[in-house]
Amino acid sequence: GTLMNAGNFAPLLFVGLAASGGPPRLWSLLFAFVGLLLQNQLVHEAADAEEDQRGKVRTTFLVLGQRGAAVLALLCGGLVLGATLHLLRRVGAPWPWALHALPYLTFFPAQLAFHGGSAERMARARLTQRWAAAASGLLLFALDP
Repeated sequence: GTLMNAGNFAPLLFVGLAASGGPPRLWSLLFAFVGLLLQNQLVHEAADAEEDQRGKVRTTFLVLGQRGAAVLALLCGGLVLGATLHLLRRVGAPWPWALHALPYLTFFPAQLAFHGGSAERMARARLTQRWAAAASGLLLFALDP
């Protein structure tokens, strides 16, 4: 299900692009979007883990556990950082803009690793991740020529 989210939602970045006649400028954002989306999905699954377990729903978080989900979240953060650095290099923007990726490499993986068992903390982390991802997406979209 987690990977299906990437397959279902990532292509939505390109909806209407061909009709607008615009260049495929959003390709540089695809990897960052997938990283943000999958990380949010992991935090969401952690928040709902007790309910999912009772309902015998098999999620990535339950399969990997807190530490495994944290490692995957770190990899997702790496996608965000890598896509950002690529974009910054391409447009000639200063590297400090990449600092927006730090929470995806530190805070959210740490939340999963140390607090993944707390539905309340994960619900707050999910909301925080959602707002952070929206802000990062806005920044990256604005930087993309």
